[in-house]
Amino acid sequence: MKLALDNNFLNESQVLRVVANAAVPERVIAAIAQHPKWSVQYNVRVGLIRNAHTPVPAVLAFLPNLTMRDLNDVAALETIPGHVRRYIEKEVQRRAGKRDA
Repeated sequence: MKLALDNNFLNESQVLRVVANAAVPERVIAAIAQHPKWSVQYNVRVGLIRNAHTPVPAVLAFLPNLTMRDLNDVAALETIPGHVRRYIEKEVQRRAGKRDA
């Protein structure tokens, strides 16, 4: 798996197609979420948050870096897992609390 993700010919759009596919095995999603090149790219992070197979620690690590607009857009998706929606709601509340302080 690591060799495939390290391939110089692999590009972001290809990775995004993989993370958008609900049928991709959990191990593949987890490998992308932990990969030093792909896990730091904003669009890949958004795609990973949308994928039900993304490990919870990765979701929690990615949420603080998303824009409010993207948080709200992802939370509005019917396909988003319930636990991810709750984490997003907590992140939105956390940010709202910072503005009030």
